Amino acid sequence: MTVDAAVVGRPARSEAPPPPHDPAERACVFEHGDWQVRAFAWNDDKHAYLAPRGMLHLQLWNPRAGLSILTRSILTGGAFELWSPAGRWRVCCYGHLARTLLDELGTAPPCPRLVDHFETWLVLAAQIGAVPKPRPS
Repeated sequence: MTVDAAVVGRPARSEAPPPPHDPAERACVFEHGDWQVRAFAWNDDKHAYLAPRGMLHLQLWNPRAGLSILTRSILTGGAFELWSPAGRWRVCCYGHLARTLLDELGTAPPCPRLVDHFETWLVLAAQIGAVPKPRPS
């Protein structure tokens, strides 16, 4: 029996990525094409911990390709962090992220305006307290 060395140690697409890229840690707030925008719920303890520390971020998740992107935060060293079964990359800006996705993984990135929209309302606004939390009934 021969084993293809390029495949050894590579997780199957059905396996969840390791933390902090595990999509089960966040709620899906929007879907567009193959991509999901995922975020911590406002009442999640992680949200309460991460937001005031500048560590709050979005996850862009492509379940079909098994790709995860964390948006810029202190947690990622101010970079976009891309995880795939083939490896992990940190890139400085959305342009480099798009190029890495296309060149290395053959996948189109999510729309940058969509990412900016959700990052503004679910990350930046929460970090500065601009969006009030709903009160429990």
